[in-house]
Amino acid sequence: MKPFIADRLTDGKKTQLVHSRISPPSMDHDQAIEYLLKVKEVFDRHDVKFWLIYGTLLGAVRDGDFIVGDKDIDLATYEDDAEKRFPAILELEEFGLKVIRTNTFDNSFQVKKNLICIDFGSMSRHRDYMWRNGRFYEPRDFFSELIEWPFLGTTFLIPKNYTEYLETHYYGDRWKAPDPTCKHAKLYRVRSGNWNK
Repeated sequence: MKPFIADRLTDGKKTQLVHSRISPPSMDHDQAIEYLLKVKEVFDRHDVKFWLIYGTLLGAVRDGDFIVGDKDIDLATYEDDAEKRFPAILELEEFGLKVIRTNTFDNSFQVKKNLICIDFGSMSRHRDYMWRNGRFYEPRDFFSELIEWPFLGTTFLIPKNYTEYLETHYYGDRWKAPDPTCKHAKLYRVRSGNWNK
């Protein structure tokens, strides 16, 4: 049985941690860098593989920095690493990055400190797709091979086919130029084995 992050953090008294979804302000740039580098330090020490996704990936690839006005940091891990993740999470909590939301279905979670939120998606393999957050599916190819990418004076893992990933999530080539009207595309949903948006 997979260990639930929320159960571990609350001595089994809760099955999920829930924090209100209030839209945060734009991140403080220097704090965002500090906290992401801390996550990398801790996760690397505990041998927990993680990579950049969504807007954080977009900023790293296109701008070499966080997107101007970005509101959170988006990362992903493999659900298979749940056991290794827990001591890393405890270390992040000691640093002040407190777990405020969890999803017991897939062990995704969110940490927060000083209005900086870091979302950790939890990916698990499922047939020809990669399962994410319980309800959403994406092609396995997005996450089956990762490469190192220079970002914030070090390197982070990103999907090898990051161009296709960004085209899927940001409506074709609109990701290539900053566009405040371009919203994040909905993830694919799979119903009865068919692709549906």
